[in-house]
Amino acid sequence: MAIQKLLPIAAALALALPLAGCGIFSSSDPHEPHDYPDFSEKMEARVVWRTNVGDAVAENLAPAVTDTAVYAAGESRVVRLDRQTGNEVWRAETDGEVTAGVGTDGSHVAVGTNKGKVQVFDAEGKLVWEAKLSSDIEVPPLVGAGRVIVKTSDTRITGFDLITGQRLWHYQGQAPALTLRGFSQMAWSPAAF
Repeated sequence: MAIQKLLPIAAALALALPLAGCGIFSSSDPHEPHDYPDFSEKMEARVVWRTNVGDAVAENLAPAVTDTAVYAAGESRVVRLDRQTGNEVWRAETDGEVTAGVGTDGSHVAVGTNKGKVQVFDAEGKLVWEAKLSSDIEVPPLVGAGRVIVKTSDTRITGFDLITGQRLWHYQGQAPALTLRGFSQMAWSPAAF
């Protein structure tokens, strides 16, 4: 009987002990600011190179960066730049103004145009394939694992074979009654690889 009365007290003490180190049961004021070490800059940013690839017709044409290259788009073109020097390696004209930035896996480059197309170029800047989409693209295509994934403004997500351009699947989501446009980007899940 005495053990049954002591069990709730022992359980309460067991739960309270870890909280004692958090300052809940201490006499010092928990709202007092802590002394933090001074922060000093460890590195300084500097511009290594810059270039102009054309005017952006979309608000957020984000470049794609790999170990050796920077892929960027502007107006009706996509370019590959040497990552170290900024020198243009190749330039390819697109069928329409680029609206969704650049997606790449390092060997293939995909862009979306205002004509509702996704266009895929190879490592030398040659057009490999293109596909007509249900709507315009606002998000840079996702390229990798042998696929090109494209999200259009009508909430459709479509997967294409990277080499052939064959449509493999699509998913149609529901568009909300009110949609605000802002920069977003798709990403691979770590479990995908």
